[in-house]
Amino acid sequence: MTGDGELEASRADGILRRMWRIVACVAVAFLAGSTVVAQDSGVLVDMEAGVRFDAKEALRAAVARVDRITVTPSDGGFFEVVDGRTVPMRGADDVLWEISGHAAVVGLVDAVEFKTGLAMPCRCYGTHRLHFYSGAYRKFTLSFHHWSRLRGEYGGPWRSDSELTEAGVERMLQWFSDHGFNAFSLGRAKAEAEERDRQRRRDQLAELFPASARSWIPALDINPSWDPEITARAADLAALYPDKSKLLLDCWRAFGIMCDWPDHRRLPLHGEPGSFLLQAAAEASATDFEHAFRGLTAADTTVRRGAFAHLAAVAYKPEALAKWGPKWPVQLAEARFTSDPVTYAADAVSMLTNLNTPSANELLLKIGRSFAPKADSLAKGANEPAREALAPGAEALMVLAKRRVPAARDLLGDKLRAATGAERTVLEIAMACYEERPIIEPRHVLCAVGNGEPAELAWRMLLAHDAEIAASWLVTAAHSPSYKVKSEAKEKLAAMGLQLLQPPVVEVDPYEETLRRRHLDPATEIAKTTEALLKGASAVEEEPLRSRRAWAYLAQGEYAAAIEDLNRLRAQDGYERAFARFCLGDDDDAHRVLYSATRREKEVGPLYRLRGCIEYFHEDFEDAADYFTVASKTRGGISAEVFRHFAMLHLKSKDPSPLGRGLPEPDTHKDDWPNALVHFLLGHIGEREMLAAAERAEAREQRYDLSLAHWVLAELARLRADTGEERRHLDACLAQKAFDAETHALALRRTAVLDEQVRELIP
Repeated sequence: MTGDGELEASRADGILRRMWRIVACVAVAFLAGSTVVAQDSGVLVDMEAGVRFDAKEALRAAVARVDRITVTPSDGGFFEVVDGRTVPMRGADDVLWEISGHAAVVGLVDAVEFKTGLAMPCRCYGTHRLHFYSGAYRKFTLSFHHWSRLRGEYGGPWRSDSELTEAGVERMLQWFSDHGFNAFSLGRAKAEAEERDRQRRRDQLAELFPASARSWIPALDINPSWDPEITARAADLAALYPDKSKLLLDCWRAFGIMCDWPDHRRLPLHGEPGSFLLQAAAEASATDFEHAFRGLTAADTTVRRGAFAHLAAVAYKPEALAKWGPKWPVQLAEARFTSDPVTYAADAVSMLTNLNTPSANELLLKIGRSFAPKADSLAKGANEPAREALAPGAEALMVLAKRRVPAARDLLGDKLRAATGAERTVLEIAMACYEERPIIEPRHVLCAVGNGEPAELAWRMLLAHDAEIAASWLVTAAHSPSYKVKSEAKEKLAAMGLQLLQPPVVEVDPYEETLRRRHLDPATEIAKTTEALLKGASAVEEEPLRSRRAWAYLAQGEYAAAIEDLNRLRAQDGYERAFARFCLGDDDDAHRVLYSATRREKEVGPLYRLRGCIEYFHEDFEDAADYFTVASKTRGGISAEVFRHFAMLHLKSKDPSPLGRGLPEPDTHKDDWPNALVHFLLGHIGEREMLAAAERAEAREQRYDLSLAHWVLAELARLRADTGEERRHLDACLAQKAFDAETHALALRRTAVLDEQVRELIP
């Protein structure tokens, strides 16, 4: 097995092993009668029978040496538009409040009170993060969620959510208010007010239905409920109505009320209680529907608006037409279009798109007549189509053209003569439907109006009338905004033995890629980019300038300054930001960034390698080995293999290969780097020879080679429990000033741990 298959196997092995570890722990804990709580990276199990996890005592032990707390916003991606640019609304590193003194920290711990055990974490980022320091060393972080739970992050007293009791919430918020930080109290008050409003609106809807069913109406939620009991209750609600036309009218009134809510411009099909009511309304028969529909003539505006919102959302579904008949969409669409053409034209067309009847076509023709082409100047070149929404009138004419309705042809001709730009392209495509031999031009399949639907129509006509399509045409179609057109064109090119040219891939040595611009001086880069930014760079110019300066800050070890620039670049959310976060001790944010980046970026080797470094630092060597294994198979470089080797040594692994599978076999050039490192680890040469080889490496790269060499020696000393020798080589590693190397980051973090251990020995 090689390549992608081997990579997937490595991932699968790691996942299966962690799942087995969780199952095994759960089984043991169950037999012991203890509490089991799933976490982000494993399982917290109290193995002592009858003893449950005490979050307060765990927190008290964790703050034994803490003398400072800071509060920052959660890094949840809050952005706003300023002067036409999207920028962070607030920085994740902005310190909103801080307090010093161990007595104050103990006072906070005394104030909080937790429920027994831990809870599964929610999927949100939380609102704030509480950072606990011993001097300048950040010991751990807790994030605050839903104004009622604290989530432990890397190095914290727990790695899940611990829920506060109601009294614990009150006391914690009061403690912060008493110490000058009211954001928690104000935020919770706002959340409670919003919850009361949601409850009021839910109760308003419940009052429309029989008293016995009012408790069944779900709370407001942007997502549909997955609770099977709610689905069953929807059928129970329908069963309470002998005349289900009355059920439909009540549901329509509820939908009409919901349409008036400021956060629900349209019927929330995918939320609650809209989803629940839709399920109940679906129980009505065709006869019930006909009675209810006739009843709309005597209904008030709210019911009619709700009926239109509901039916416009299901009119395109064949099952709805089959169940309730094909007449009502035309009647409803005509009533709403006549009452307000501007607001309801698009919905009316949507309701009639799949209904090919004389009455439906007549209404589409009426909507088409209302279409007034804009006198714009959006005409673009063949390879630069205009991008805009398809006007409802033009869409109606296109639907009629596809059906070749004769009455629409003359109307199309009139509109075409007045149209320009993108609208003219759309109408040309529609008019081609009437031609025996339609003339399709390249700009037709590049038309980006209406999500590429006109382009797909042009493509279908081209395929229907041309048995063989030239390669030049296929290349044009391969750039169509329509996914279907693009995919089919590429398939046809492939069948001809052709493919689109891809941008050249620049090969980068994976071990040396940590500093992409080593031939540039970081200090000079900072000075140049800062000067350009101070002169007032445009929005287009600012992005690359900040990216370059962020790199330069990383190369100088100014990680906080790098984060400031990276936070302003929404696109720069990958390795660089995660690396800086790791160096600053914010491991959870680094992990979140890497998780997103590995799903988005192509070069994942360095990303997995850095994820492995985070786990390695926290001594989860098994997970670290998994990440390093994946990294080594995705251009993670020699360093990934060396890291994996030491993870296996910490695990006391019986791996048959002393350096791990995949590490290059040493050749006869024992003086070459990194071959000398392999020979050293295999015992072929001594420490002095290995360091000499690192020093003889190309001068420009020497500090990175020596950084890795001294980190290796420090880890070997650590395995021997020789702290003095470990510290000596960690200092030597840091002295190389390879600020953007992972070995430097690991040495930096490990040195801070050793310093903290020394401080803890001082009474």
